[in-house]
Amino acid sequence: MKNIRQIAKLAGVSHSTVSRVLNGSDSVKPQTRERVEKVMAEQGYKPNIYARGMLGQSPKTLGVVIPNVMDPFFSTVIASIERVCRSQATQLLIAEGKTTSESELEAINYLLNKGCDRLLVHVKALSDEQLSVVLQKSREIYLINRTFAAFAARCSSFDNYSGGRAAAKAIIERGRSSVAIVTDANAIEDATDRLQGFVDELEANNISVSGKMIFAASSNLQGGTIAARSLLTKGVSFDAVLCYNDMMAAGVIQALQDNGINVPTDVSVVGFDDLEIAHYLVPRLSTIKYPVAEMAETMTHAILQDLAGDDSALASLRTRWEPMFVSRESH
Repeated sequence: MKNIRQIAKLAGVSHSTVSRVLNGSDSVKPQTRERVEKVMAEQGYKPNIYARGMLGQSPKTLGVVIPNVMDPFFSTVIASIERVCRSQATQLLIAEGKTTSESELEAINYLLNKGCDRLLVHVKALSDEQLSVVLQKSREIYLINRTFAAFAARCSSFDNYSGGRAAAKAIIERGRSSVAIVTDANAIEDATDRLQGFVDELEANNISVSGKMIFAASSNLQGGTIAARSLLTKGVSFDAVLCYNDMMAAGVIQALQDNGINVPTDVSVVGFDDLEIAHYLVPRLSTIKYPVAEMAETMTHAILQDLAGDDSALASLRTRWEPMFVSRESH
C-alpha cells in the first residue's frame, strides 16, 4: 500500500498538503483536494487515523480479529501478539468477530477502515468462498488457524484432524472401548476436523460411534457440563469422553464427579488445546497441546518484518503446526 509521501508525489503536491486533505483542512483548494482524493482512491490508500496531523510519520498498526476476547484460548493469542507489537513499537487494534459470517466481515472491514497496515485474522464462520473474496481484495490480511492453498504465504494453521486422532489413540491405549464425544455446537472448521479425527481413529480400531454418543454444546465450561449431564440422562454407557477443548473437558469432569463418577477410574476424559486450566484441574487434564502462543508470536513477527520491507520471515513461515498429546491424570 502507498504511503502518504508516495500519494503526494503522484498527486503532484507536498506531503503536508496530503496531510491537510486527510485532516479536512479548509486551506486546501477544492481542485487540489479533488486531485489528491482521486489518487488515494486509485491507489487504494487507507489513511491511518493515528497518523493524521503527523505529516505522514505514521506509526505501524496491526489489527487482529478474534472470535471472543474473553475466551482463555483467544486471550492467549492476544497476549502473545501484544508482546510482539510492544517490542516493535506497533499499535494494536482488536475487533471481535463472534461466530457469524456477518460479524466477522464487519470486524474485518472495521479494522481496515481504521487504517490498519496489516490484519491478522482468526475467523470461524466465514465460508471458504467468502474468505477467498476477502483475501483477493486485500493483500494486508493474514490468517491464523485457516489454510488456503492459493494464499498459503499468508496462512498459518494447526492440524486439528491429526490432533483428534491423537486424542482418540490415547484413550484407546488405555483400553477404553465405549467413547462419548463432546463437540462445539457451531459448524466451524476446527470442530469438524477434530470430530472427524476422533471418529476415524476410533473406527480404525473397531470402536463404533453412534449419534447418541455425540453431543454438541457451547464450547465453554457450561457447555461441557450440559453435555455430560445430557449423556448421563440418556442412560448411555461410556468409559471415555473426548472433548472439543479444555474448557468443555473441565465442565465434563465436574458433572461426572458431581454424579459420583470417578475420573479416570470410571471414565477417561481428554481435552484439547492445553490451556493453563489443564494444569490445575483435579485430576489434571490430559489434552492435545495446541501451540497457539508460539503460532501467534511467530506470525506476528513475520508480518511486522514484512511491513518493514523484509519478507524473508514470511517466506519461511511455518504454515502447518502439528499436535502433541500431553499425558496427565484424567485419562
